[in-house]
Amino acid sequence: MTLLFIDSFDHYDTDDLPKKYNSVTGGTAISAGNGRYGTDGLYILGGGGEQSIQKNLPGSYTTLIIGFAFKYVGASNGRLIRFLDGGTSQVSVRQNNDKTFSVLRDGTTLATSTESFFMDQWYHLEFKALISNTVGTIDLLIDGISWISETGLDTQQSGSNTVNIIRVLTENNYQNLLIDDLYVLNTSGTVNNDFIGDYRVEALFPNGAGNAAEWDRYPDGGEANYENVDENPSDEDTTYNHQDAAGLPQQDTHVMDDLTTSAGVVAGIQTMLDTRKDDAGVVTINPVLRQSGTDYDKTSINLNDSYNLKLEVVEEDPSGGSWTIAGVNSVELGYRRSA
Repeated sequence: MTLLFIDSFDHYDTDDLPKKYNSVTGGTAISAGNGRYGTDGLYILGGGGEQSIQKNLPGSYTTLIIGFAFKYVGASNGRLIRFLDGGTSQVSVRQNNDKTFSVLRDGTTLATSTESFFMDQWYHLEFKALISNTVGTIDLLIDGISWISETGLDTQQSGSNTVNIIRVLTENNYQNLLIDDLYVLNTSGTVNNDFIGDYRVEALFPNGAGNAAEWDRYPDGGEANYENVDENPSDEDTTYNHQDAAGLPQQDTHVMDDLTTSAGVVAGIQTMLDTRKDDAGVVTINPVLRQSGTDYDKTSINLNDSYNLKLEVVEEDPSGGSWTIAGVNSVELGYRRSA
C-alpha cells in the first residue's frame, strides 16, 4: 500500500480531532464552511510554540510524501510540516517572513525557494523527502510547480533513516493557517507511489438502505439502519446500530452519497467507522464493501471502550481494477460481526 491516510475535514467537529490524530493542540479547530471549496477545513491558530495535528503512521518509511491545500490568513516565520522519527524531527518545511519556503534538517537550512506565496489565497502543496545521511532528497511542489528540488543531502537527524510521524503546524503567534484535502503516501507500491497532484478529498455518508440491515437499532423508533449512522458529525450514543453476539454473522451495508466530482481519477477510498464496545473482552468487526452483488470483508478491527474512528485505505475497487467515479458511486459500505 502506498496511500496511507486521507482527510477531508468534512465529517467531524473539533472535539472529534483526537479520534483521528494522535496529538492535537488547543490551537486547532474544524472551521465550518472555510475549506477550499466551501466545505470544512482545519484551522490552526498561531500561538506560543507549536500548534499542530500529529498523525502516527502505520509503519516507518525511508521516503514519504504529504499533500494538502493551504491558505495562510496570518503569516510570520515558522514551520508548516515536520517529518519525524519518533520524537526527532528529520526534516521540516518552514514558511519564511518573505513568504518563501525553506526545507530544514533540524536547524540547518537545506534549501530555500525563490518563489513566494500570497496571503489569503489557496495553494496546493506536495512535499517529498528521502531520509539519508548522504543521499537524501527533498522536493517541494506548489500548484504542481517545483519550488525546491535537491539531491545528495543529509536529511537524517535521528539514528534511523525513516519517518513514522507527520505533523502539520504553526509555530508563531501570527502564523494562522487553513488546510484542506490532506493525503500521505509512501513509495512502496505500484500505484500512488510518487506525487499524485492536486486531489479533492470528499466525505461520503450513508443515504439509503443497502443489501443488508441485520444489526439492531437504537432507539429503534421505526428508523432504517442507515438513518442511525448518517449524522455529520457522529452523534455517538444518541442513535446507533449494535450487535450483541446473537445469530452471528450479521452485517449492515448502506448505499452511500455520490461524489460531487463528476470527472477525473480516483486515487483510493478510506473507510471510516466510529465504533466502541460496551463490555469487557475482545470484540472485532470488519468493514464491508459490497460491489456488483458481492461482499468484500476488509481488515478486522478491535473495538475500544470509547468511541474511536477506525480507518482503512482501499486503493483498488474490490471487484477488480482501479477505482472509478462510477465505482465509488455504486459501492455500499458497511460492517460485519462474525464472532
